[in-house]
Amino acid sequence: RGANVPANVARLGVAGIALTDIAGEPLVKTGGMPPPSPELRQAMAVAAGGGEGLYDLHMGTSNELTIGLAVPIYAVQDESQIIGVAVGLKLVSEELFSRLVQPGETVESAETYLVRATESTVEFISPLADGSAPLARNPLSLDREGLASAFVLESPGASAIKTNYAGVEVLTTGRKLARAPWYLVRTVPTAAALKRS
Repeated sequence: RGANVPANVARLGVAGIALTDIAGEPLVKTGGMPPPSPELRQAMAVAAGGGEGLYDLHMGTSNELTIGLAVPIYAVQDESQIIGVAVGLKLVSEELFSRLVQPGETVESAETYLVRATESTVEFISPLADGSAPLARNPLSLDREGLASAFVLESPGASAIKTNYAGVEVLTTGRKLARAPWYLVRTVPTAAALKRS
């Protein structure tokens, strides 16, 4: 990353791919792959045990949204023997969030966004209609009465009248994503949804 300068200065690595041995020591990696953080090492340990390790969406070293994934590499002769780990870090671009826009949307105040749960809060991991950037809005308590995103976490697939993160009454529904610990929340203000009625 960064401009070419006439100096012997190492560039900042923020994303890349690496192959490691079972202990997590790198065998080969792309030029931009930074040293693994403790969270990425934890994902690598999950992969070394046979699972898929995820270093969930976070602000990386360059203060850009980043996601990491680690998967096991099996021996060709023995598909039960794990011999290494493939690990990658990727910068998350606007391309991901542009997929949340509903084609043919007729209600301008409708909103679709991604959330994830911690032990006691819900975190907003995509941009919001109020202008909040991904991961910029403070997490809200799961105990907050009538919170739309908390309802989706508890009852994916169901629908109800709740309030969104800004306190606006909305019709809401959502679902759990299959391959990530995220939930898709869809809201429409009740005033807009019932306008024709």
